[in-house]
Amino acid sequence: MEMTKEWLKKHCKEQNQYGTPSLNDKLYLHFKGFQCIENLEEYTGLKSLFLEGNALDSLYGLEALVELKCLFLQQNCISEIEEGALDNCTELTNINMSNNTVKKISNLSACSNLHTLQLANNYLSTYESISHLRECPSINVLDLSTNRLDGEPEEFITLFESLPKLAVLYMQGNPVLNKFRHYRKNMIARIPTLTYLDDRPIFLPERRCAEAWFRGGLEAEREERALMAAEKKATEDRQFEFMRKMVERKMPQKVKKTTAEGEEDISQESEEDDDEEDDSEEEEEPEPNGLLEARKKLAQYSARPGEQEPPELTAERKQVTNGIKATWSPFITELPQDGNLAVQSEDISLDIEIINPNADDESRFEEIKNTGIDKESPSEFQVAAAAFVQGLNDLD
Repeated sequence: MEMTKEWLKKHCKEQNQYGTPSLNDKLYLHFKGFQCIENLEEYTGLKSLFLEGNALDSLYGLEALVELKCLFLQQNCISEIEEGALDNCTELTNINMSNNTVKKISNLSACSNLHTLQLANNYLSTYESISHLRECPSINVLDLSTNRLDGEPEEFITLFESLPKLAVLYMQGNPVLNKFRHYRKNMIARIPTLTYLDDRPIFLPERRCAEAWFRGGLEAEREERALMAAEKKATEDRQFEFMRKMVERKMPQKVKKTTAEGEEDISQESEEDDDEEDDSEEEEEPEPNGLLEARKKLAQYSARPGEQEPPELTAERKQVTNGIKATWSPFITELPQDGNLAVQSEDISLDIEIINPNADDESRFEEIKNTGIDKESPSEFQVAAAAFVQGLNDLD
């Protein structure tokens, strides 16, 4: 089958791609039986080209693809990378030429951005057949598995050491591995950038042990393992201690509180933030006995007929009956003197003159010095304050 211009345009239409060749960034030409690459001059915008599963034996025909990044050529009949075939493809980052008949790596130096090179299941056999990799310092992932590589192990390790960005290496299935003593340890210790070797990743504990073994043998490796075990135990102890302190901060603590009936222990949750180191809690100051008795008196009074009792007063009534401090109520700032009383809350402050404690609620207010308070229609707070004043007067 031939790769003609007419066939390529028809194929793009069938793949729901653009009719204008230069607008396409992907081209799927796999498993079509092509024997050569041709008529791609107009496809200058290609980023990915899929050519696997054909009968290609040459890479010529890619010269116009200056923006190409990914080239998939696995399962073809390519035996070499010809000179100049990829010189214009300087943006290439990924080349897959697995399952071909490549006998020697060559002519890749122009691909300065090459990140991944896959050459598994080829005919690479000697150190010289892969030595060209020294001219590809940008390689990060290298797959040379299931080839015929054989020779001196030191040559191969030295070659891989020269690749400053090599992170993933596949070498299983090559005869040279049978000549390595402590293959995995040597590779890990001598290639510091390596993070994945053959069938599994390289984690920090394995790297530390391998580097210790490379420095001082088996005894140094044992010492390093003991050191790692101690570090792990110390980390677990710190985490346990941190959790214990955090749980203690959240647990209820006993505090002393003085009430009219005497001292009693009340469980109280700590209100400190999680970030605070000090988990101590200040004890609340007890209320004066006179004020506590006044609260009890205040709770005996109800709202005027037809008027709903303020929620604050209802809560006060319930709290006082249990002998526990209420969360809101007017409180005394000055004791009664000559019939005058100052009453204050969080939201309002009143100065009240008592002229007739036995009168109804409205006549209890001779003078309210705060502005904005309607004497004709007392607010709920005024009603509560008046009841509170009457309760204090009854105490006398």
